[in-house]
Amino acid sequence: MKRANLQKYEKLFSRDFCLPSVEAWVKGESTNPKQWTKEKQPFLPYIVTERSDDTVHFYYNLQGVGWVGDLLVKLAREDRNFIEKIGQTVLTKIKYIRPIYEKEKTLRIQQLKRFLRELEDGYPWFEAMWWFCQMDESKLIGLKLGNIKKIRALTDKLCNGSDTVIRKSLAKIYPQLADLSSVLSTQEIKSGKIPSRDTLAKRYSG
Repeated sequence: MKRANLQKYEKLFSRDFCLPSVEAWVKGESTNPKQWTKEKQPFLPYIVTERSDDTVHFYYNLQGVGWVGDLLVKLAREDRNFIEKIGQTVLTKIKYIRPIYEKEKTLRIQQLKRFLRELEDGYPWFEAMWWFCQMDESKLIGLKLGNIKKIRALTDKLCNGSDTVIRKSLAKIYPQLADLSSVLSTQEIKSGKIPSRDTLAKRYSG
């Protein structure tokens, strides 16, 4: 009997995040091909999530992580402007969302829809920047990362701040749902088609 090609996943992050935050993160980083390359991620699914005890656990395909890191370094060595392009694109992508997540503003429904759209659209670029700043330095010898590390600091509050913005906004828009508003999906928020409380309660329980 032929052995299945099993792929190894490792829990890299755990966060108490609402569903739209998780979707923006996973969809953004799982975009295939990513916005900064035409090459396609061969190791899928790239991210698997599990919710337990009010916390979401993010499991990454380790071969996929290696593929992303190796590709980023390869592209940076082939094009000396590549890292600068990543950094400048990140600045463009956070232009709308940064003032919002840093001040943890409460948004109206139309503003929230745009915030979610911009957040997800920026994630492939945030991911590229974050990996450059987190990779083993032995892989990055000769690459100039000073500027991108400064830009990285501008996103220190992005994940937690964005989650707070989304939670606060949903609580104000859907006060009748109380904590259940945190498990509305992005598509449900965009369409306005809100599931029953029973459906949301089951989802909330994990």
